[in-house]
Amino acid sequence: MINPSDIGRDPIRRVGVLATSADAIAEMDLKNLFPQTVPFFTGRIYHDIDLPRGSATLNKIISEIEPAIKTTMQVNPELFVFACTSGSFYKGKGWDDEIAKRMQAASGAPAVVTTTSVRKGLNAVDAKNIFLVTPYIEAVIKAEIDFFAAHGIATGGLLNFKCQRGIDIRGGPVC
Repeated sequence: MINPSDIGRDPIRRVGVLATSADAIAEMDLKNLFPQTVPFFTGRIYHDIDLPRGSATLNKIISEIEPAIKTTMQVNPELFVFACTSGSFYKGKGWDDEIAKRMQAASGAPAVVTTTSVRKGLNAVDAKNIFLVTPYIEAVIKAEIDFFAAHGIATGGLLNFKCQRGIDIRGGPVC
């Protein structure tokens, strides 16, 4: 596991990131979040941008977790990050934990899942009601609201950009 006091010492700490092939944001965000001394290596999960968003597409993305991990294993990541938010909540409570377990089993390294991080952050500030800003279609939004509700977090308001394709998210707030 990465110990902050070891950053900058040998061996170089490495993070594996799993992102969909349509995601043009994850690396830019992570570059700004990680210390410069912590490199990250992205395993891409193919995402057919012509498929409609929803469970069928998310099921396909999830089925590619282990092959994507394999593409980064030769650089020996000590931590993996799953950077597909909708893929980490669409099957409900506990699904984010299941993804982390799959990633850990495939890599032998700890795993961090987007929705788990959001949930833990909201719990840390004792959030009970959130305003959701989301690019998703209605079915995915319902799954997101249900996921947070199952964790005791209500959605009091919503702003939806209704992006029909994952690739549309990178264009900004208007799809």
